Amino acid sequence: MVKSLKGRVAATTALVSMILIVGVAVGIEFFVYGELRSAMQAQLDTQVKLVAEQLDDKLRGKFLALHRMARHMGNPYAMTIAQFDAFATMSVSMPETFNTFFVAAPDGRMLYDSTFPATAINIADRDYFRQLLAGAPQAASGLIAGRITRSPGIILAVPVVDAHGKTIAVIGGAVNLLRQNFMVDLASNAIGATGRYCVTTNEDPARYVIQADVTKILSPVGPAQTLCGVRDPGPEHLLHMHPLVARASMATTGWSVMAVLPGTEAFDPLARVRRRVTLLAIAVIGLAAFAMWWMARHMLRPLDTLRDLVQRSASDMHAVQSLPVQRADEIGALANAFRDMMEQLRDRTEALEGSREAARANVRRMQEIADRVPYLVAFLDSAERFAFVNRACEMRLRHPRERILGATVSELLGPSLHREFAPHLARAFAGEATTFIWDFGEDVAYRCFEVSYQPEWAMHNVLAGVHVFVRDITVERSNERRWRRESHTDHLTGLLNRKGFDQALAGA
Repeated sequence: MVKSLKGRVAATTALVSMILIVGVAVGIEFFVYGELRSAMQAQLDTQVKLVAEQLDDKLRGKFLALHRMARHMGNPYAMTIAQFDAFATMSVSMPETFNTFFVAAPDGRMLYDSTFPATAINIADRDYFRQLLAGAPQAASGLIAGRITRSPGIILAVPVVDAHGKTIAVIGGAVNLLRQNFMVDLASNAIGATGRYCVTTNEDPARYVIQADVTKILSPVGPAQTLCGVRDPGPEHLLHMHPLVARASMATTGWSVMAVLPGTEAFDPLARVRRRVTLLAIAVIGLAAFAMWWMARHMLRPLDTLRDLVQRSASDMHAVQSLPVQRADEIGALANAFRDMMEQLRDRTEALEGSREAARANVRRMQEIADRVPYLVAFLDSAERFAFVNRACEMRLRHPRERILGATVSELLGPSLHREFAPHLARAFAGEATTFIWDFGEDVAYRCFEVSYQPEWAMHNVLAGVHVFVRDITVERSNERRWRRESHTDHLTGLLNRKGFDQALAGA
């Protein structure tokens, strides 16, 4: 199966484009996220500082109201409950300024309480009360729970002094964190859609003074993921968009005003842009892949032509003349190189065919010559099989050439003759040229042959086979035997002459 180069180019382009786009998008988002977070953090810090200053201003205003009331109160021990009520109504607005107004004696005994006038309460153990008795001009309590209602709240108090500067009473106001007042209004204000304000103490561990969930007031501050009652939904796909948290300390109480804006809301524009960029990137990658596929198809079209011509060249050596050699690019260079190779191959093929034809002609001539030679001429390959025979072999062996070629010596000569010739063949196949005389029969049936084995070597000293030459020397041997016999007898009497007698005697 042929894999499309155009498809791979398009896929590679899409992959590279995706890596580049994703890399650039992630880099841009990282830097934009950092810049946007810094800008929004600075804005939120400024806003929280402003809120803390406003709370301090309101607390300072309440302290001023208490100082003014302390200066105009007169003798608290001479005032009745009705006079305290009238004085409180005339001096401050309830509950806008305080939820509760009270006056206490230096021993902590409550002289007046606007909420529980008939209840005996002693505040001598409160820290703020002790601070005032110690000479502090004003004091604010920590986050406390009311003795009767157990409602969370804070108390602001100032001393009432006589003409000699002696503290004769303590006047204060309480802010109930479960009722409507300026502190509770802060918790109900949202930052954006889901952000919240809260106020915490400076204790360790810190506790909530103000929180949107009133059940959390007085409870310890939890982990950062639930700060101010705002839950962090967790990490985004690429960046963990932590919520924005701003803190500012109040000068009057030391508490911390905090603002929390969830990351999902703060960076929602960035998330929307990311989704749009993702869709745009997918479209761009798809368009780039299609464009590169089309361009690759257009640029590689000559390569298809080259492939067709190469396939045709297998059967038509002249098809290379149609190759696009005029192109000045890699395809043109490949076509030129292939055409040169095919022309060289064609020349070599033609030369090889000529050599083969000449070899076949030589083989025919050799066969014609060998067929006219009266001797037996044959060639045995390395497996002792006949690879070449002349007509004399056919006549002597009494088999057609087609039957002889491919047969082994033992198959044609038989086991007895093969055993007779085997030692000489073994020497020939060992690489030694050998010649021997083989004769048989007597008188008229006498036959004699001269057999020669000539080894043929191939490349790297490998034995290719053995040439066999068999010459019939029966007449020569017969004449030689006759001449020898005549030289040992008298031609007139037919008896042994002296030479024959001596030879017979020596043989005896």
